[in-house]
Amino acid sequence: MKRIAQHLLLTALTLALTGCSPSSDKPAPGGSSNASGDTSAPAKTKGIIAYTPLTLSNPFFKVIGEHITAEAAKNGYDTLMVDPDMDVKKQSDQFDDFISSGVTAIILVPCDRLSIGPAVKSANAKGIPVFTVDAKCAAEGAEIAGHVGTDNFQGGELAGQAMIKALGENGGKVLILDFKKANSCVLRVAGFKKVIDAHNSDRTSSKIQIVAELNGNGARTEGYQSTADALQAHDDLDAVFAINDPSALGAYTAIK
Repeated sequence: MKRIAQHLLLTALTLALTGCSPSSDKPAPGGSSNASGDTSAPAKTKGIIAYTPLTLSNPFFKVIGEHITAEAAKNGYDTLMVDPDMDVKKQSDQFDDFISSGVTAIILVPCDRLSIGPAVKSANAKGIPVFTVDAKCAAEGAEIAGHVGTDNFQGGELAGQAMIKALGENGGKVLILDFKKANSCVLRVAGFKKVIDAHNSDRTSSKIQIVAELNGNGARTEGYQSTADALQAHDDLDAVFAINDPSALGAYTAIK
């Protein structure tokens, strides 16, 4: 596989969370969460902060949930953390449950940047603020109270620069593992392509060719399968750019 294993790029993100919501005397709902704050606390709290990430199978989103839970507890809030498992229908149903339970605020990592819109609008209609983390909601008319995340476009640019350095003067053939449902991942790929296009613009040879762009779904299984498929079509592949760690690890397994 030439130098491909050496040129597999992993995306590393850092995140800081801030909290804000109005006060409430509602007790925390019981029973349906995968993980939550200390529900044995006294019944009267300032309110409940609900968290529905893209998936809890990715340790990145688990860490975010742990910090939300800790910060909420410090400020007198209970938390409710659930796992939609990358299913936007399940995530929308979770929004319905949050609204019925009367949560104070919802923290969201959208499973689909567009299809989650109606659920966000339902929360808007009930006066429940919705915050996004890492990936933005791109649905028209959906009101987001605040967003915390990194500059994903710049992250893609940095990955592009790393790719150019890794491949050197000879250039090479590259596979992109994308995930178009997440706005953050769309931006990472856009930043990556911008840098690669600029690099190629003044060259007549030894360019970096993006020979395939396949769905890695931000997960190991799909990252593995898409890379295996790409290797069947391009056995001289030189490198892979994956939009996150799980899909990159899947690609690495396929390459080995």
